[in-house]
Amino acid sequence: MGKPEIGAARALIYVHGTNGSGKSTLARHCIMYSGGIANCTRHPKTGAKVTYTRGKLALVGWYRSPTGGADGVQPYADVPRTALALLADGHNVLVEGLMTPGIETCTNIYKGATKFGAYMKFIRLNIGIYQSIENVKRRRQLVGNVEPFDPRNVRKKYETGERWLENLGAARLPVYGLDFTNAKSICMEAFHLKPSGATRVLT
Repeated sequence: MGKPEIGAARALIYVHGTNGSGKSTLARHCIMYSGGIANCTRHPKTGAKVTYTRGKLALVGWYRSPTGGADGVQPYADVPRTALALLADGHNVLVEGLMTPGIETCTNIYKGATKFGAYMKFIRLNIGIYQSIENVKRRRQLVGNVEPFDPRNVRKKYETGERWLENLGAARLPVYGLDFTNAKSICMEAFHLKPSGATRVLT
C-alpha cells in the first residue's frame, strides 16, 4: 500500500520552528478557516490540552490566549500520544511548537499516522533568522516588554531547527522546509480548508 496522499480523508501536520517564525500565526489561520474555536478542553484518553474547531480540525494545545500550542502540554510525551488519539477520533490534526522532537518520536508519529491512512508531513517553518528576530522584538513591544533583547537563544533554536530538518530527511521521514506562505498552502490543502470557511472569529 502506498503512502497516503494529500487528498486523504485525514491529515496530521507537525510544524516546528524557532521563536517568531509564525507557528502560532499559522495555527490561528487554520483555526479561522476551520470555523473558529468550538472548545478548549482536555482529551479524554490522554488528559492533554486540545483545541477543537467548529470544523474537522483539532490542535494539540490551547489557543484562547496569545501563546499556546504543543509547548503548553506537559509532559511532552502526551503531545504525540494526543495527536494520534485525535486522528483515531476522526479529526485532522495540527501540532506546532518550539520543542524539537527526536527522530524516534517523529518516526513513531509517522508510523502511527499512516496506520490510520492519514496524510502526514513534518514542516520546518523558516522565514529567515532576521525576520524571526524582528517578530520576537515586535511581540515583546506589544506586551510592553522594554528589556534589552538578546537574540542568541533565537539563533540557537534556528540552528537546532536546521539540524532537525536534515536529520528527518536523512531518516527518510516526510519533512519540508517551508516559508509561511507555502506552509499555509500545505495545511489548507491537507485539512481541506478554504478562505470561505473563515466565518467566525478566533475566540
